[in-house]
Amino acid sequence: MLKMNRYFPDWVNERKKLQEIHDYRYLIKRFPDIDKTNINLPDELDPRRKNRSYATICNSYFRNSVLAMHDNSLLEQHYNLLVEYKKLYKNTQLDTFDDVKKVLKDILKIMPINSPHLASQILHMLNNNLPICSRPILTGLHISPNNIELCSLYEDLNIKINEFLTSDKGQDIIKDFKDSFNNDRHILDYISDTKIIDFYFWLPTLDAE
Repeated sequence: MLKMNRYFPDWVNERKKLQEIHDYRYLIKRFPDIDKTNINLPDELDPRRKNRSYATICNSYFRNSVLAMHDNSLLEQHYNLLVEYKKLYKNTQLDTFDDVKKVLKDILKIMPINSPHLASQILHMLNNNLPICSRPILTGLHISPNNIELCSLYEDLNIKINEFLTSDKGQDIIKDFKDSFNNDRHILDYISDTKIIDFYFWLPTLDAE
C-alpha cells in the first residue's frame, strides 16, 4: 500500500480533516434537496455542529476560496448559484466536455466574480466525477493556470486528473482511502474517485490554516 507523504500521514486520525470529509459527503448527499429549507445535519456528524442548515455547512465548506477574496457577501451569492444551477441542470449529466463547457460559460456569465474555483465547485456538485479547479490540485498535477482561458484550463485539468487517477499511484491512493473508510459506507457511497484524488492534494493544505 502507498505510504502517504509527510504532510498527509493519515486519512482519519486528524479530526479537522475528517470533519471536512464528513461535511463534503453531507453536501453531495443532500444536494438534490437544497431548494428545501428544513435540511439539518444528520446525527452521525459532530454533535456540536447539529442544527446547521445546508446553506451554513455549504458556506463553511467553501469558506476558504471565498474569504480569500475578502468578500463575505459572496458566500450567500455562491450558495444561491448552487440552488439555481441545481434547478436549471438537474437532468444534465455533463457527460461530454462540450456539455461541461456550456455550463461553465453559463456560470461565469452569472457569477459576480471571475473565479475558476467557485465555478468548478458548482460543476462538481452537478457531477462529482468532475474535478474542482483549486490551486492545490493544479499544483499537484503540475498545471500552470497563468494566461490560460478557463475552459482550456478546465479541459486540461480533466485530462490530467483522469490520467492520474488511473495511474498506479492514483489507484494506490484511491485504495488507501477506501480501505481507511471500509466500514463507513455512508462516506464511500458519496465520494467519487475524482474527489478522493482532490482530497489527497487539497486536505494537507488545512495544516497551513
